[in-house]
Amino acid sequence: MYSIYAGDTCIYNDSYVLDELTLIDPVLTMEENASGSLEMTLPPGNVGYSWIQRMTTEITVKKDGSEIWSGRVLSESTDFWNRRKLYCEGELAYLNDSIQPPNEYHDVTVRGFLERLIYIHNKRVEDDDYIDKTFVVGIN
Repeated sequence: MYSIYAGDTCIYNDSYVLDELTLIDPVLTMEENASGSLEMTLPPGNVGYSWIQRMTTEITVKKDGSEIWSGRVLSESTDFWNRRKLYCEGELAYLNDSIQPPNEYHDVTVRGFLERLIYIHNKRVEDDDYIDKTFVVGIN
């Protein structure tokens, strides 16, 4: 069972046939070492149609209740029938929201280098009220 959330609100669930949870042609593209993307079309009757905003609404895809992808709306367009076609980028693209200052690193482990880059990124994006754009270095 797949479901798509905008913030904490479910906007699609493939188990229910309800007008307020209908999406047209949702396509999730997941890639190794890339942010991936989600494309979907919201009809005017969808519960999230009027309030989903570009760059500020977090979109999450879940399979059987477990998150498999997360991101934000990057661009949108409206068709003849007033349906919103949304293109979402994955959370790895949040790294594009910060700038790393020029620096030299000597005698540092790979983990130490990555921790420094992520620390700088997190300091620059931590004030966002809508989407958590921070990262934690995991197993390397």
